[in-house]
Amino acid sequence: LPRLGALPVSAQPVDSVRARLVREYQRFVRDATVEVTPLYRVHVTGAVRNPGLFTVDPTMSVADAVGLAGGVSPQGRTGSVVLMRNGQRVSGSLSQGSRLVELALRSGDELFVPERAWVSRNMGIVVGALSATASIVWAIRR
Repeated sequence: LPRLGALPVSAQPVDSVRARLVREYQRFVRDATVEVTPLYRVHVTGAVRNPGLFTVDPTMSVADAVGLAGGVSPQGRTGSVVLMRNGQRVSGSLSQGSRLVELALRSGDELFVPERAWVSRNMGIVVGALSATASIVWAIRR
């Protein structure tokens, strides 16, 4: 921090960090106003465009974190996102009104977007194979 240098604050609540910074800066600035915004690290993996570790603020939601990762890829299932938090698994959808979308993020959260089933990702191949099979059966029976 300018004028103060590095201060260890990781184990302190946000309000006490803010109060400490105001006290420290009052030596240099009259009526100091300080805004403290904690940043959380969230890991987003699976069928997203740019998986990785992202820094989010407390106002961001699960859907926002997936958006930071570039959104769900065409192979991803938006109806089945998994949030791992402290060893607990919470599954849900990215649609509006889902309880998962409304959960506030915490540092250390891991989000996983699974891929859709092979059949749903390759519907053209399935339809083509069924059509070819039906054509062969029709030609043999003829």
